[in-house]
Amino acid sequence: MNTVPLERRVVMLGVILAQVLFVPILVAAQSQAFEVSPIVKRGDPSPDGGRFFDCADCQGRVIGLHAFNNRGDVAIAAEVVSGLCFSNRFLISRAESIRLADFCQITEFGKLTFLGPVNINDSGQAAINAGITIDNRIVEMLLLFSGGQLHQLVQEGDASPIGTIFKGCGFGQPSINATGDVAFFACGETADGVFSGDGIFKYSGGQITKVVTSLDPSPIGGQFLLNFIPAQAVQMNDRGDVLFQAGVFLDPFAKEKLGLFLATASGIRKIEVDEDSMPGNQIVKPDTFGFGDLNNSGDVVFAIGLAKGQSDSGIFLRSGNQTDKIMAEGEPTPLGGKFATLGGQSFLQPRINNAGAVALRVNVTGGSASSAIFLGSAKALVKVAAVGDKLPTGGKIREITSFALNDLAQVAFYADVKNGPKGVFLATPVPPQITSIKLKHKKGSIQLRVNGSGMIPGDTVIEINGTPVGEIDYPADFRQDGGLTTRVISRDARLEQLMPEGQTVQVTVFNSLTNLRSLPIAVSR
Repeated sequence: MNTVPLERRVVMLGVILAQVLFVPILVAAQSQAFEVSPIVKRGDPSPDGGRFFDCADCQGRVIGLHAFNNRGDVAIAAEVVSGLCFSNRFLISRAESIRLADFCQITEFGKLTFLGPVNINDSGQAAINAGITIDNRIVEMLLLFSGGQLHQLVQEGDASPIGTIFKGCGFGQPSINATGDVAFFACGETADGVFSGDGIFKYSGGQITKVVTSLDPSPIGGQFLLNFIPAQAVQMNDRGDVLFQAGVFLDPFAKEKLGLFLATASGIRKIEVDEDSMPGNQIVKPDTFGFGDLNNSGDVVFAIGLAKGQSDSGIFLRSGNQTDKIMAEGEPTPLGGKFATLGGQSFLQPRINNAGAVALRVNVTGGSASSAIFLGSAKALVKVAAVGDKLPTGGKIREITSFALNDLAQVAFYADVKNGPKGVFLATPVPPQITSIKLKHKKGSIQLRVNGSGMIPGDTVIEINGTPVGEIDYPADFRQDGGLTTRVISRDARLEQLMPEGQTVQVTVFNSLTNLRSLPIAVSR
């Protein structure tokens, strides 16, 4: 018989018949899907008079799951030499760097002795984990950087909206949305020191309200259990939906279920729980959580362990009532070889943007690189940046340790570099380009062949006067390392209608993953 544990749990966490059309386009070839440029690198000046990462052991990180916004700001943790402080949190905003918090300055909340993750919105507001030392104990708090100032949202010992005090596990990585609302996980205690009221809360307009707490009813029956140490990260979108991990106690004779749930204005719904069926005849591994992310449409991407089938782990996308697979351990990768297990990776949590594109960092066995960040969907995956890639600042990527994604399909990542300066880099998607177009009659049907660069198998579509055509093929012989192709073919039965003889049409190719299309090419037959 299983019972509810009273103590807190620690989470470890063909023949060509006739050539009708040939249009050559002279352009420079592109071999990469993304262009990489530095955001801040070793030796760049910091705002406190020092230089970023300017020692052999100095390191940095993109410091939050959503530490990169659509205007290009990125929040980083950076070790700085010869400045006022050795370690700081910075907001790098275009050509400017702003110190958010450090261990040296005395704030109105005291001298900070703990700095954790930072997440930002498109206004440059930042939600920050921080803490001060009182009686040899770190007392955690959440800070909001807004209008050039730090404001305290909540501190351990403050009263919670359910009649307890915030105490026992600090605060989980906060999530901030477009309106400046902040969602967070926290533990609670009663006045006499009994653990109670652990859960997820939201700060909005100066008020803290409850989202969900332990013993609230779950959508699969039973009650939620949220007694976690350390405090867990939550995700919140601009609608105020909150994604969270939870256990569910069904009854004294049933095993506790673990999973991901989404709290919305209309109630809480399940995303996944252990032993759920997944695409590909897979089963979620028992006694494990998913690690997920959320977008404004309510789509959730999550990484999970798997117990049945040929893979031991994978990443899946839940949209509405449908779950699709992004990748699974043991499957082929855009770099050749196979995806390695997600188990034991330090940041297996995938990211999703508001266009539905997913960024993931996965190790690879037997491929052209040992590890890479990929951008993908249920239809396609393409390399963003990989170990061994050359950087424009010199050297090659030795290791990628952290990353974040924005809605423009740009990825900010921190890289340790061999024979070059380490730092934070920006990967920006490159638009596809058309180099030639051929319309051929083959075996009684019309075939439109578009040759070019920056096209993604499974994702790129051909458009005629803005109308996407179907029956798309991506021939294997034209695939490139990294997940690109130089040829896309359509056999759509509408081609003769869409390309009437004697009329000029505009042909483009469009990558839905990056929301980028080629320049239009005028052709006629």
